[in-house]
Amino acid sequence: VVCGVGLFFGSLAAGRASDKAAVMFEQVPEGRTVFSLIFSAATMPLGLLLFGWALHAQLHLAVVLVATLFIGFGTSCIQPGVYSYVSCVDQTKAGSATAAVNAAWCITAGVVVLVSVPGVASLGVGGYFTLVACVHLLLVGAAGAAVLRKLRQHSSNPLQSMGSVI
Repeated sequence: VVCGVGLFFGSLAAGRASDKAAVMFEQVPEGRTVFSLIFSAATMPLGLLLFGWALHAQLHLAVVLVATLFIGFGTSCIQPGVYSYVSCVDQTKAGSATAAVNAAWCITAGVVVLVSVPGVASLGVGGYFTLVACVHLLLVGAAGAAVLRKLRQHSSNPLQSMGSVI
C-alpha cells in the first residue's frame, strides 16, 4: 500500500511537472523529461539506500515502509516525462513507442529480479541496494546529460530561438 501511495503521488507530481516542462521547452521534446529525471534522481536512490540499509540493520518496519514510499515515488516520476516525450516526437508511432518503452521496463524488471538473489547473497542487502542506487544515478545522469546537450544545442542556435521571427 505504501509503495502504491508513492506511485500515485509521483505520477501526479511528475505529470504536472512534465506538462510545465512541455511549455518551458516547447521547441525541444527532450525537455519534457527534465523534471521527471530530477524527481527520480532525488527520490529513488534515497529510497533504495534507506530500504537496503534498514533491512540490513533490521530497523523498524516503518523505516522500510517509508523507503518503499520513496522508491514508488521515484519509479513513477520517470514515466510521465518519458511518455510525454515519446508521444510528441512522432505522434503516428506514439502507441508503438510507448509499448516498446513499457516492454523495456518490464524486461529490465525481470532481469533485476533474477540478479537480486545472487546480488544480495554476495553483497548483502545494504550493499546490493547501494549498487542498485548507484546504477540508477548513472543511468539518470546519462539521460540527463543527453537532455542537457539537446537543450544547449537548441539554445546555441540563434535561428531556432528566432524561429517565430524568421
